[in-house]
Amino acid sequence: MVERILDPSGSMDADLRDPGDGSGLDNDLVWVVSYAGIAPALHNIYTGAGTDVIDTYDANANNGHLIHAGSGNDTVYGGRAADSALDSSGNDFYDLGDGNDSAYVGKGNDVYRGGAGTYDSVVFLYTYADNGNYTLATNGVTFDLAKTGAQNLGALGRDQFSGFENVAGTHSADRLFGSGAANQLDGYDGNDLLAGRGGSDLITGGQGQDRLIGGAGADSIMLFESLRARDTIVYSSLSDSGPGVSYSRLDRIQDFDARNIAAGDKIDLRALDAVAGTAANEAFQYRGSGEFGSAQGEVRVRFLNGAYLVEVDTDGDVAAEMAFRVYVALGSLDRQDFLL
Repeated sequence: MVERILDPSGSMDADLRDPGDGSGLDNDLVWVVSYAGIAPALHNIYTGAGTDVIDTYDANANNGHLIHAGSGNDTVYGGRAADSALDSSGNDFYDLGDGNDSAYVGKGNDVYRGGAGTYDSVVFLYTYADNGNYTLATNGVTFDLAKTGAQNLGALGRDQFSGFENVAGTHSADRLFGSGAANQLDGYDGNDLLAGRGGSDLITGGQGQDRLIGGAGADSIMLFESLRARDTIVYSSLSDSGPGVSYSRLDRIQDFDARNIAAGDKIDLRALDAVAGTAANEAFQYRGSGEFGSAQGEVRVRFLNGAYLVEVDTDGDVAAEMAFRVYVALGSLDRQDFLL
């Protein structure tokens, strides 16, 4: 079945469901094209089983599409706006084109290309309910935004991704890794490992006992206030956050639980060598809000501009080699909140 969508007025605002005969024949070709220089604004496209081809590149640049190609080995080309592609099963190919697009990952060995957008997202958790009910990615996933080869996603198959900046995980334990660009990592529920690597990242742990690593760049690490879960923010290099940059460019840790209880959050500095120039990996000394002394390997905490400024000195020159900001939701930051 071939369906070509023409809209002389440019005012089409409708859904395309089961092209052609309205009963969902298999092996559809859906081609959304412009007419007389005006592009249609078709929003939602649903096809059934079989090998479908959907091409929306010539659609209205101001209106994205929600595309559900159904089961089968499908080929989907996105348009110039922000498109959302919902995959169910089959070995599919997605090239989402321009705009800030979202790929909702389903089962099968698929290929996903984010395209030219600067805020393209991979989403592993969604429930789709329309022509059918699909709840995908019930198990945790391991996913790397920097990897362009096939990635083993467990029950979801082995998929390839390129051109994506963001990833959202599942309600289970995920391992999500960023790239050298500015990424957004969202763990949702579960005991997740989220590592931003380079770039100025936004990392959101969600519920669960998460391990959050910003890496290089001015990162924002968002915790989830919970009475049951303890998150751990890990610093492994002095270059992960300042100094030498403005206060606003330092890493930002938000919603920190500093109640000094078992469920309270922790800042882990144990991977840092507290004393520069020695073979051993010594522990830091906590100075509180006092000035740095002449001893090497000190951490101090000052309240400044609505946040706790944490500074680290490793060489005893009373100047910080690393600094970051902590915005506390509960309690007040002190020695018990650090793993030194």
